[in-house]
Amino acid sequence: MGISRHFFPDRTFLLSVLHGSVDGESLKTYVLECNRDVGDAANLRELADCRRVTDLKGLSVRAAIACAGAEADRPQSKLAILVPPDSNLMYGVARAYQTFAETRRQGARVFRNFDQAVAWLSDSAAEGLEIRALIAEAPVENMVQG
Repeated sequence: MGISRHFFPDRTFLLSVLHGSVDGESLKTYVLECNRDVGDAANLRELADCRRVTDLKGLSVRAAIACAGAEADRPQSKLAILVPPDSNLMYGVARAYQTFAETRRQGARVFRNFDQAVAWLSDSAAEGLEIRALIAEAPVENMVQG
């Protein structure tokens, strides 16, 4: 599994772009690394862009639930999981993750639309523009913003 992670500590925003094949062990390792790297950022806003994932054969619903359970408690934070609009399998696995991640965050939601995900993460139109600017400056090849 390939993951690009970009943390903007001064804005408490984390962009994660997952691509390729996803398996439970790699995802759990990634969650634990995020917990460590983000530290005590209580009001974290995170966009997990999964639109480039091509294979979920190594990730069961049970493994996704275990990974969500490994998240640090951040009751003031939000997680938006962005999945391809045409992948019901990815949507279902992301929903399982969401269900258990919500116990550790203010909210977690799954989206099929980039604009809706950014709007949900933002408390205002200005904040939405700020999140878009952070995403645009992140060194992610061919990042699709819409």
